[in-house]
Amino acid sequence: MINFNLEREVVGSFLKEPDLINDVYCDGKWFMGPLYKEVFVALDILKGEKTSLFEIYNFITSINDHTQVTFKDLSEIENSVVTTSHIDSNVETLHKQYLDVKLIETSRKASESLTDEVKADLKDVITQIERVSIKKDVGKLDETYSEIETMLENDGDYGIKTFGNLDFKLGGGLFGGMLVTIGARPGVGKTAFGAVNLVEQAIRCNKNIAVDVFTLEMGKREMVNRFVSMHTGISTYKLRNPNKILTNKEKDNVRNCLSQLKTYNMRVHDTSSTIQDIRNQIKARVFEHGDKPYMVVIDYLGLIKTNERHKDRRLEIESITRDLKILANELNIVIVLLSQLSRGVEHRQDKTPILSDLRESGSIEQDSNVVGFLHCPDEQEKENMELVIRKNREGSLGILKFKFDGNKMRFEAVYE
Repeated sequence: MINFNLEREVVGSFLKEPDLINDVYCDGKWFMGPLYKEVFVALDILKGEKTSLFEIYNFITSINDHTQVTFKDLSEIENSVVTTSHIDSNVETLHKQYLDVKLIETSRKASESLTDEVKADLKDVITQIERVSIKKDVGKLDETYSEIETMLENDGDYGIKTFGNLDFKLGGGLFGGMLVTIGARPGVGKTAFGAVNLVEQAIRCNKNIAVDVFTLEMGKREMVNRFVSMHTGISTYKLRNPNKILTNKEKDNVRNCLSQLKTYNMRVHDTSSTIQDIRNQIKARVFEHGDKPYMVVIDYLGLIKTNERHKDRRLEIESITRDLKILANELNIVIVLLSQLSRGVEHRQDKTPILSDLRESGSIEQDSNVVGFLHCPDEQEKENMELVIRKNREGSLGILKFKFDGNKMRFEAVYE
């Protein structure tokens, strides 16, 4: 049975504190009551930009001329909530209620006709129910002991594969729960390496993987152009005005490349600038993608904001990196975080980056499982690149060699 009082309390909490919409992951499809669904969807679009009931009501009427929502409805819903302190648990319960309803509907379809599509839907619903039903960690080790015993007799999960030399250094690949920070000086190629080549390698080497790229510095088209450049060898400069500059053959190459890219389970987010929004987007994708491999790349740390007001940017960075590490652990996913280095490295004779060069906060090093620095040891030979591993909880430190073709935005591992 659907608990509409629960839906009312959730919507009432968001009406009472509209900014909560940016901090708590909730989806409009979880609401069964049409009135509550319509109000929530409007609040989700606003993202806390309008806070008074009058402004919210005007917005609802502006996007739906035939709305049944009245100002009195909004007032009564908001007044029905005394405190918003239970919003997290209420939203979790709402999600479970939605999944229970979906399970009943899918089971009914399965009883009528058990097609492959229905089987897949049923498995997906069950996986999602298992995810939201995970009990809070109380410190018991029974499952961990059992997992290690199983690994003694069976091959384990070797993580998400990328470049072979990096996989080896990390003990088999990128594993769930890892926060990997890749730092570099401006212009060295951290976006090309971390947000393009690393993503490309992960998609090529891992079946059914999903990737989310949060690009805070450039738009979707700029990011896709980098993938196209890597695949076709056509410079990103030419791709700015392809109709005039490209030959017919080059245009065909771009079309073929786009056809390939469309098969990737990859999304690029260029409007998510706060840690709260990034966190909610990631949670939504995890629930959608189930237990298949998933990797997040954020380009880059220095541009992430928070909804909280910090006088000290250092404290803000600490809050962001801690949130990302907790999220990686909680959802058992890989998060690759790109970061700029401080200017101090420019004034040293040996410009090989060290951990203290990470810009703005020591929490980056503290919260990361792995810290690597993209480095060009010789400015005269910019094709010779190194990934200097300075921290590695999963294995040893060292230097990984790469060849970089700046025109094609392509990195290739070098094995010695």
